[in-house]
Formats: sequence, C-alpha cells, structure tokens
Amino acid sequence: MMETFRKMVNDCIRIGPQNDASTLKRLSVLCYPALAKYDIISYYKLHAISKAAGIIANRKQSLKRGFPTKTPYLKKAILISSYGFKVEKGALKVPLGDRQYFGILLNAYINNILSDPAVIVRSFTLAANNTVRASATLKKWQRLNASR
Repeated sequence: MMETFRKMVNDCIRIGPQNDASTLKRLSVLCYPALAKYDIISYYKLHAISKAAGIIANRKQSLKRGFPTKTPYLKKAILISSYGFKVEKGALKVPLGDRQYFGILLNAYINNILSDPAVIVRSFTLAANNTVRASATLKKWQRLNASR
C-alpha cells in the first residue's frame, strides 16, 4: 500500500507541471480522475494529491529564487493519513478498505504517551523503514484556546 501511495504522489507530480498546476484545488481537479485506476481508499488519494501539491510548490519556490532543480518525485515509499485509523491495545490500526485493518505494534514509549487521555492522535506517517510518526494534540490545550 505504501508503494501504491508513492506511485500516486508521483503521478500527481507528473500531472501538475504538465498542466501548470501548483495549487491544491487545481491539482485535485486534474489528478483525482487519474487516480481512479488505483484500488485504494479515497482519502489516501486526497493525501497523495496534498503531498504532491507541497512538493510542486517547493519546486516552484526554488525556481523562483533561482535555484536549479531536478524533476521532482517521491523516492521513498510512505503512507500518510488523518482519516479512519485507530489506536487500540498498543497498535496503530491502518484501514485497508472494506472495514479491514492491519495493525502496527507501537513501542512502550509511544504507548505511554498515548495512554494519556488528554492526547488525541490526529494523523500518522508510516515510512518504509517501519517508522511511525504521529501528530497529536492535547485536549486541555484545545479547551484553553477554544475559550479565547
């Protein structure tokens, strides 16, 4: 699945400059139909488009500043998502589709952090070397800022 995500990002990176598209909205309109050939959950497609938009924007900025750049592409297989995943019983449950999940065991340090009820996991990035990076927020912090 991570290799499929990498291919989707690279397809979006190829489509963007061909059509002079660097914004997320324009890239979404152009790429989403092209990603229909991939048998993967739709929100992974949205994250692939978002990742590609960031890469294209960075390249565009480098060109604007006068730095020579190569044709961009995503080398490493990764998977990014902020939808549908669960953290249960010491494992990150990543959705495959049709209500099926695969689990990735989390180490004791991460489990200790996530056991705090004030921590909410918002998204994760899974790298090819089995590194899981999670983005989390504190409920207490949200309550403090919501009252302002």
